[in-house]
Amino acid sequence: YDALPENMKKYIRTIENILSHKISIISIGPERTETIQLEKIFS
Repeated sequence: YDALPENMKKYIRTIENILSHKISIISIGPERTETIQLEKIFS
């Protein structure tokens, strides 16, 4: 997440504010390895 462009982080925060909900996972491509888990949701 830290390596993402600042505009993308701002976009994610904007969506969180609109939805009034934290985003836990984002995907930046079609592969499973291109998924960023922002919050741990599975144990």
